[in-house]
Amino acid sequence: MKIIYLLLFVSILNPCYSQGNSDFELFLRQLQKNPVNKRQGVVENFLLEVKQTPVIENKTKVHFTWYGKADTVKIEGDLQQSWAIPAALFKVECGVKDFFYISYDVPSDALLEYDFVADGKKVLDPTNPNIVQGFDFSDRNIFNMPDFV
Repeated sequence: MKIIYLLLFVSILNPCYSQGNSDFELFLRQLQKNPVNKRQGVVENFLLEVKQTPVIENKTKVHFTWYGKADTVKIEGDLQQSWAIPAALFKVECGVKDFFYISYDVPSDALLEYDFVADGKKVLDPTNPNIVQGFDFSDRNIFNMPDFV
């Protein structure tokens, strides 16, 4: 029985690579349909529309995004084995800046902390104004899912 609970827990917190037909997945398809030199406008319009990240859909789906100049972007936090193993974000080339993303299924009442590592340097999510001081006294972003009390 313990193995079943462990497998269920791990499957909930694993990144989702296929989203189905969520709004975010539709945005990604639209972004990738455009030539690289037109993608910047698509990303900037998307970020203006969502106003704040991470993007939360259907109470349990969370999409982390980062837009800027970098070769690699990783996320570290509560979802990445309690800060132990950063996860690489997927990269969509957009010209001068690139769009990075990763998605997870999480409990609808979660409260989670995270930060990004862009080209080896820790950075905060520029579109999430919610910042707390972590156990190591560094700043990090925080967000909650819709059913958090």
